[in-house]
Amino acid sequence: MGKLTPKSIDKRPKSSWDELDEFIKNVLNNPAIDAATINLKEYAMSKEEIISELKLAGYTVIDSNDGYLAVS
Repeated sequence: MGKLTPKSIDKRPKSSWDELDEFIKNVLNNPAIDAATINLKEYAMSKEEIISELKLAGYTVIDSNDGYLAVS
């Protein structure tokens, strides 16, 4: 192993619960949109954590196992 850390592929920091909450609220407050699509790669939390919290908050979650969640 070298003396340097490997180069980061993703230069954007992963989003947190606050960003996820804000994203969902913004999307679902639009009456023309039925569901929000969450790209799991953009968030620091695991898929299981996100699904659990969404269900706890009363959202319906569809997981098509493609790296995205549909939330309504």
